[in-house]
Amino acid sequence: MAVAKKPSKAELTVPEVWRRIVKLSERQGAGKFDVLVCGHAVPASDTAYRRFRACPECRVQVQRLAAEYARESRAA
Repeated sequence: MAVAKKPSKAELTVPEVWRRIVKLSERQGAGKFDVLVCGHAVPASDTAYRRFRACPECRVQVQRLAAEYARESRAA
């Protein structure tokens, strides 16, 4: 019996993208989230003195733009 492979995620080659927190420990649904300046929300951590957080959604967007730039520079 053949086992189906799970599609692998694209490798991220860009570093984490850090954004300023505009709302600390905002309660949304069943959890607490930090709302970032970019408008995305990430799960809140226990550190009380946090000012910046890594935004995974912005990192994916930057990776997509970097890949697009690399394709364009190879074509030129």
